[in-house]
Amino acid sequence: MSLEDSEAKQKWFFRFLSIIGIVIILLLIVSLAREVINRNKIASRIDDLQSQADDLRRQNGDLQYRIDNWNSTGELETSARVQLGLKKTGEKAFVVMRPENSDSSTAPIEEVVINNGQDLLKLVENPDQIEESNPEKWWKYFFN
Repeated sequence: MSLEDSEAKQKWFFRFLSIIGIVIILLLIVSLAREVINRNKIASRIDDLQSQADDLRRQNGDLQYRIDNWNSTGELETSARVQLGLKKTGEKAFVVMRPENSDSSTAPIEEVVINNGQDLLKLVENPDQIEESNPEKWWKYFFN
């Protein structure tokens, strides 16, 4: 009987070891699956950040081009004059804006700089908009 007991103990021992082995293998598979999922998430995050970095590099290049263009062509001075209303000493600056009812809302602002001793010319886009005197307006109101 001791031989049968020892064989029975060995069977239970091998069954116990095989169960423990299966549990360990399952734990390793779960751990490996989690690692693969985490690596995929990290890889997608890296791709997103890389695309953002590429966009920022492109924007930086565009801004650097604008800075170089402003410094070389005098566009900085023109922008300062138009947007900030700056002028040189001895100048009178006038900004002529397009009418609000104009179709082109993005029409550029025109700048007229008049040095001392110059006359201001009236800039009119449409010749029909030339201002009439009050008597002419009354005449047209009552008789036209």
